[in-house]
Amino acid sequence: MQEGCDKYRQFERDGFALLQAAVSPAQIEELRDAVGAFRRENSTSGASNMRNLLSGCPYVKSFAVSGIAFEIASEILDVPALPVRAILFDKTPAANWYVTWHQDLSIPVKERHDIAGYGPWSTKEGVLHVQPPASSVSQSPAHRRVLHIEYAGVQLPAGLAWAEA
Repeated sequence: MQEGCDKYRQFERDGFALLQAAVSPAQIEELRDAVGAFRRENSTSGASNMRNLLSGCPYVKSFAVSGIAFEIASEILDVPALPVRAILFDKTPAANWYVTWHQDLSIPVKERHDIAGYGPWSTKEGVLHVQPPASSVSQSPAHRRVLHIEYAGVQLPAGLAWAEA
């Protein structure tokens, strides 16, 4: 229990927390197999990253809405979490890229509604994205594979709706 409290404090302080063994080895294997099959079926360029796993890979969607990540996100957000984006990063020595610390500010939405403070707009692999005002949403080894799942705990204003990406 103390580890959970410490991780929550770390999250509050740093904006992230690393949880050891939160996902079982069997679930990791199932995620790896499902994402691997999705990559083989959908990657034409052999890219080291893939977007739109929530809408394209049923196992990732199932994990995101019912797994331990969902439970943790819901607890931290203090509302039932809404998974809105899942991206795979597969960094190997042959396919690696340097990324300085940054915060992804754009969010995936279903359709465009011009709302004061929201913008600029962009499209990433067929999914519409917009940058919301900062106040609205604020509430490595040699081979590193990251399945990045984002959750939201807020509704968007005036007709905007989260898109699954």
